[in-house]
Amino acid sequence: MKKLVMTGVISTLSALLIVGCAGETPLSKDSNTLKSEDAKSIDYTHIQNELSTEKVHHIIVTAGEEHGWKMTEFKNNAVVAEKFSNDTAKVVTVHFSKEFFHTEPMDKELDEILEEALNAKSEH
Repeated sequence: MKKLVMTGVISTLSALLIVGCAGETPLSKDSNTLKSEDAKSIDYTHIQNELSTEKVHHIIVTAGEEHGWKMTEFKNNAVVAEKFSNDTAKVVTVHFSKEFFHTEPMDKELDEILEEALNAKSEH
């Protein structure tokens, strides 16, 4: 009986391991970055034109502050955005690169503000 239970546990773990390792990731094979064509499919917003990471960072911080968000440095590729009104508070992390940005948790208001600012300023 003990041997039968152990065989069942090993079979289940093996199956989970095989299924987990077989999944495809949106990361390119030769780097640890997302491919731009995969950015939209996982709720990343693609930046339409070429900008440096520093310029993307500057536009994100400026646009957020202009719309009442408190923008706080978090990492070299992320900013924490906070907005307080009445009895509510929103805290969102904005992850970005020179090709895309993503809000976590997703915030439609902030997404629209950032997308408009990045695409408008990237046209110049």
